[in-house]
Amino acid sequence: MILRDNQVKILWIITGILCSLVCACNQSDLTLIEQNGKWGYINSKKKVVIPPKFDDALPFSEKLAAIKMRNQWGYIDGKGRVVIPPKFDDAYDFLQGLARVKMDNKYGFIDKTGKVIIKPQFDWASDFSDGVAHVFAEGKQNYIELDQYIQK
Repeated sequence: MILRDNQVKILWIITGILCSLVCACNQSDLTLIEQNGKWGYINSKKKVVIPPKFDDALPFSEKLAAIKMRNQWGYIDGKGRVVIPPKFDDAYDFLQGLARVKMDNKYGFIDKTGKVIIKPQFDWASDFSDGVAHVFAEGKQNYIELDQYIQK
């Protein structure tokens, strides 16, 4: 089965909500809201803390949230400040300190400062789980290890 972009987004939102309810991994009391086609965030008291001004948005993960402005994705902090300017074609949650991003139809990974840690070079990549990500490049699948790219 092939999922469309909007179906994948719905699954991400549902996953984020369930995760925040079940395992408290959201690390934020901010919840996505949509008003008049724009996205923002409310707190647990239903008070708007980040006004709906984004074209699209994801739930917070590791204290940052991916937001879309003018067809580009970037990241904001819990106060709504842009901490990584929108410059990506697509962006995903931070996991293990890295976020998967898409640029020029290739996937790579950035850190929380926006520094490219693994340059966009894959046709597709999963998020890292236990230090390993599944990737596809030039019709071949492979696994990459986070330790290869992170200096300790």
